[in-house]
Amino acid sequence: MAYTDELVAYISRQLRACVSEQEIQTILEKSGWSSSDIHEALQSAQKTLSSQDQPQTCAVRVDFTQTSQHTIAPIHKSKRRYVIVGIVLICIAAGGAYAYARYTQSPSRILARMLRVLPTVQSVEATASFDATLTVPNTLLSSSSKKTSSTTQPVDVHLAISSSQFMRFTEQTDNTFKFSVHAEYTDSLTQKAPLQLTLDSFGLKDVAYGKVSGLSGVLSHLLGSPIPGISSLENQWFYINRTNGINDFTAVTESLRGSTSSTDETSTPSTSLSATEKKKQVVAILDEYKTKIVSDAENMGTETLEGIPTSHIRVTLQETTTLEMIQKIKNILAEDPSANVSGPLPIQSFDIWVGTQDYLPYKITMHSSPAFLSKMFTNDQIVPKNIELTISHAVYNTPLSLTPPSDAKNLEETVSQLLGGLFGSPPEVKINMH
Repeated sequence: MAYTDELVAYISRQLRACVSEQEIQTILEKSGWSSSDIHEALQSAQKTLSSQDQPQTCAVRVDFTQTSQHTIAPIHKSKRRYVIVGIVLICIAAGGAYAYARYTQSPSRILARMLRVLPTVQSVEATASFDATLTVPNTLLSSSSKKTSSTTQPVDVHLAISSSQFMRFTEQTDNTFKFSVHAEYTDSLTQKAPLQLTLDSFGLKDVAYGKVSGLSGVLSHLLGSPIPGISSLENQWFYINRTNGINDFTAVTESLRGSTSSTDETSTPSTSLSATEKKKQVVAILDEYKTKIVSDAENMGTETLEGIPTSHIRVTLQETTTLEMIQKIKNILAEDPSANVSGPLPIQSFDIWVGTQDYLPYKITMHSSPAFLSKMFTNDQIVPKNIELTISHAVYNTPLSLTPPSDAKNLEETVSQLLGGLFGSPPEVKINMH
């Protein structure tokens, strides 16, 4: 069998794949080729490769005996250079992506974005919760008849107050508001069940609505006996007309949003600045000190709050600079700016949860300063176990929907009837909201 061009081409491919001449000859002999034909075809293939004037390059080679042995041949220098450059580019891209991720998640950047977004807020409804547990001597709680020299064991006193409030920061002045507060008190000496008092209220134009629950229990505990007729006030909606069309809540919100009404423009004894100018100056002070007052900020990771993805950041305040900022703000807002602000700070640090998409704060937990607690509780026998203030459940830019209760009673008439039942003749009762 004479060798053919097909055999020469086959041998050329094997030589380019770095298969040895001996291996090629062995494979072809097993396939029926004679040694002379293989030798002549091998010489022809070598001449063909030499005439092409191409460098001998080899890649991964698999032998044709169908065994599992593989030979890694040398890579051409130009290919090695491309591989090295590719690896360097991949490392640069990965490093850049990591650095960008670290930058976008940095506490300072998140807080800066939050401060830029907050002035655009139209309205907010949130809940503020104050929770405190103190250990005190039982002699501070028990009546004089129970006080003995032997009953001085410590008693845990717990007070929790939470309030939900709606605030609007637009120029709309329809006198609408919503406010609710819940207070709970218990101690391990006299209370087996907590005393609870809840107040819900809201306003629509010139009418305010409200209801109270827990009032009869609290008054009975304080006075030592039930008050006749007071239970009729429990969980009953009442209404009163706001005589001047404005209440304290509305005045506060209008001041915060910088309304340009005649009331806002009235000068106070301490300054001739309008409410609008006061707001501008306060915002400027906050912008000036927003980075100075932070002693340390740490990203604690991401958390989901009520379905909203947030970044959890822990911030420690710089006391001296923070007090300086508070003093400047007080000089603008307070009626007596001559009073100096002194330390220690009530709040040493706080945790804040900022939305990862809208950069709005959805929860803030404030931690009391140990130095402030020591100043507040001068009695060494009173030990604060836990004092915490949390602002949570924030809802932004959502219209307030309120419906007057159909069974609301006139508060002035009800109180008049109640007093009449206690004292014999109903007096005329007039309640004003200013």
